[in-house]
Amino acid sequence: MSRRTSLIGLGVCLVLFLLTAVVATGFGPELPGPHLREALGIGSPPLPDLCEYDPSQVYDPPGKPTAGHWRFEHDAPDASPEAGAAAVGGYVYLVGGQEREGTEASVFRFDPTTGEYRREPDAPVAIDHPVVVAHDDEVILASGYIDGSDPTNRIWAYSPGTRKWRELPPMRIARGAAAGAVAGDRLYIAGGTTAFGNENEPIHSLEIYDFDDRRWLPGPAMPIARHHFGAAAIDGRLFFAGGRQPSHMALATLEEFNPERGRWRRLPKLPIGVGSPAVTAADGMVIVTGGGEDRIHPDEPGGWDTRATFGYRPRQEDWIRLPDMRRARHGHSAATVDGEVYVFRGIPCPGYGEMASVESLQRGPGR
Repeated sequence: MSRRTSLIGLGVCLVLFLLTAVVATGFGPELPGPHLREALGIGSPPLPDLCEYDPSQVYDPPGKPTAGHWRFEHDAPDASPEAGAAAVGGYVYLVGGQEREGTEASVFRFDPTTGEYRREPDAPVAIDHPVVVAHDDEVILASGYIDGSDPTNRIWAYSPGTRKWRELPPMRIARGAAAGAVAGDRLYIAGGTTAFGNENEPIHSLEIYDFDDRRWLPGPAMPIARHHFGAAAIDGRLFFAGGRQPSHMALATLEEFNPERGRWRRLPKLPIGVGSPAVTAADGMVIVTGGGEDRIHPDEPGGWDTRATFGYRPRQEDWIRLPDMRRARHGHSAATVDGEVYVFRGIPCPGYGEMASVESLQRGPGR
């Protein structure tokens, strides 16, 4: 064997060794194309067994809800929880999600007038626990866990008009299970974790993306670090509700960030603590739907989900009890179209499960 052949063989072995190390450990550069660790079946941490709906694990808090009811809409095409939703142009776009078989890149457009769904071009990556918002008639996808385990700092914009995705400048910190909302021409993303799993410490970081300048700015740290929470914007102010910490899986925290003053403010707590609720804005209120108290470890008993829906009124600085959803759920997504609130999919029990159920909030007397 010639010396040249030996060197080529050594080089090939070295490349294969480095590639194996990247695939097995996740360290190293992000590889192009489909994620190789997922393709080999070793990318994502194994999900616990699917939990099932159990009435004894549904918590209905005391108090009488206001008039109105939730109505079942057509089920979503799949049952992936931990997805994102945003309303653009009278439609709701559902992005990504977590399945037992793997993370989703799918995007569906929901038409509230017909109840029908249309498949849109897939997101650039398979992603769950993302922040999905609307800005300037586009769907914005930011942060989340790529391929079920890798937190990302990447951000994309989807144009329904051209049906194409484009990538925007990345955040400074890769994170998943964060919360975010748009106020004016800026996107605000706070909290989350830098590693997959409830046991990981949340971060305080707030990052602000300026759509006009196409750059990220650091913001003042969020007072109470948490993950699996939600956010909504009203009158240029940002409201962040609920969440989890490693030792507390159902927080009642509500915090406001005022961009004009650059300050955080703690507000009256939620009537009950909830982790992984879905949050939107409607009727001048912050609408907090569902959520629950998950198990800290998947093999532990206990936990609950709730059907309860609450509305925070910024002017009065108080909470009101809204009609209960028909299905208790956490890990779902919410969006508002023409003042009407919709919730999509989610997990129907503490732990991990899947549900295709979709509901809309009908205010006033039941009909």
